[in-house]
Amino acid sequence: MTARESGHRPDAQGGSITDATWAVAVVNDAGAPLASSTEHGAGLREDAALIETLSGVTAVPMSLIARDAAELATRLHGLPRQVGAIFLTRTNRARTRAAQHLLTELDNRPLITDDDAMAITLTAAVLNYLIRRRRCLSGCRVLFAGAAALPIISPMLLTAGVVELTLWNLGDADQAPLSRVARDADVVIDLVGPAGGMDQVALDRPSGSVVGLDQRRAHLLALPGLFRALAAAPALAPAAAPAAAPAAPVDIRLLCASARGLVSATPPHRRLPVLSSPHTTDAVTGAALHVLHRAAPPATSRAAWPRPNERDHPGRR
Repeated sequence: MTARESGHRPDAQGGSITDATWAVAVVNDAGAPLASSTEHGAGLREDAALIETLSGVTAVPMSLIARDAAELATRLHGLPRQVGAIFLTRTNRARTRAAQHLLTELDNRPLITDDDAMAITLTAAVLNYLIRRRRCLSGCRVLFAGAAALPIISPMLLTAGVVELTLWNLGDADQAPLSRVARDADVVIDLVGPAGGMDQVALDRPSGSVVGLDQRRAHLLALPGLFRALAAAPALAPAAAPAAAPAAPVDIRLLCASARGLVSATPPHRRLPVLSSPHTTDAVTGAALHVLHRAAPPATSRAAWPRPNERDHPGRR
């Protein structure tokens, strides 16, 4: 049977799920790739390697091929029991959202999408800008240009305390030009770029008040810490809890807490923290564990977590 017939292409250079007690599956649907992604195989391996290196949690890249969202959800549901969480990435957004919704009816495993990851990073960038200017979040107005591309950002910002949101899309340009709508906004989230006239808008605004994902992997900032927290949550459950306790829920509160973790890890001179910094991972882990109603380990430094060659063999520590 060929890889396409089976619908499953484990990456030959990835880690091994069978050797792990808890792993993150870094998955894409090669049958419905994200239009802007041109490096599915290599990119998937790089994402998994980055998450594993920074979190200390096994991350295994794998490529699935599904006919539709229902089949994708079914295949995700059928992943080995060692897969404690899934990162669904580099896949058409509509299919990703549909599969995420369908999977909740089949599986209680946490699933994080590119949209979730982007929303965490963008929320952190907005909060950093406003907090550093000592602005009251409830009194600020945030304009989201390109809102249709990332619906989850609205509940994220509302949960964070920003209550005045203006949603704008390219189709609104005739009736409400972006330059006019952005005039009184404290922060503008940019997901339209030059096509929407954002370059001109940015020239007339305070420095730093237009936020977007400037770096290639900026949306991955919170994921190592978030997956580390999800991996730790079952182990930190009360001793009286049943062995098959439900998986930790991924909801808006958890995503927002991850964004606040990024805020606390951001150096004064930067808009966002450094992805490769252990402090970034530690801060997100602590914030996420707090929301998961688990006690963080006494030591929050990276040294408190097993090294990659020790994480699945406690006896070697």
